[in-house]
Amino acid sequence: MHKRKRSGDGSINFPDLQCWNPETRVITFVAELDGERIDCKIKASDLLKKFPTSPKAPMQSVVLHKAILEDIAVSKIKEQLFDTNGSVNISYNDLI
Repeated sequence: MHKRKRSGDGSINFPDLQCWNPETRVITFVAELDGERIDCKIKASDLLKKFPTSPKAPMQSVVLHKAILEDIAVSKIKEQLFDTNGSVNISYNDLI
């Protein structure tokens, strides 16, 4: 696990930045902690398993369930559950 140094007030914000990678089928949205960006990632298959929408529009699930995804990301960031590259990975088990 990757540990981050904290130098600010610890507030976590979510700018309106997200992207879809059709090759890896991973959705990434961004959190900001003390001005530093953290990629938050979830596999489309995990998201669509919990929140079925059109497989052709995986970003729709992100928009519809943004608050839930952000809450999970906040918890993982506060617990410093970062991947080796410093990102936060959200899995299907995090959604249940």
